[in-house]
Amino acid sequence: MRESAQVYDDREHHRAECEARFVLSMPKGNRKTYLEGIEKARGKSGREYLEKYIMAEWAKKKPPKRL
Repeated sequence: MRESAQVYDDREHHRAECEARFVLSMPKGNRKTYLEGIEKARGKSGREYLEKYIMAEWAKKKPPKRL
């Protein structure tokens, strides 16, 4: 049973990363509308969950700081 739970967690993580990249590919104005729709469909915690992944994906795109 534990293995199936791990597979679900891995798939959910992958799904959330994909959705985050999808949101980042949108024009900025559309992102807000999309996130408002997510909040209506999944609740505030669902929006915050996705926003966490969006920020993580955004951080991957930023160039490293120079010393």
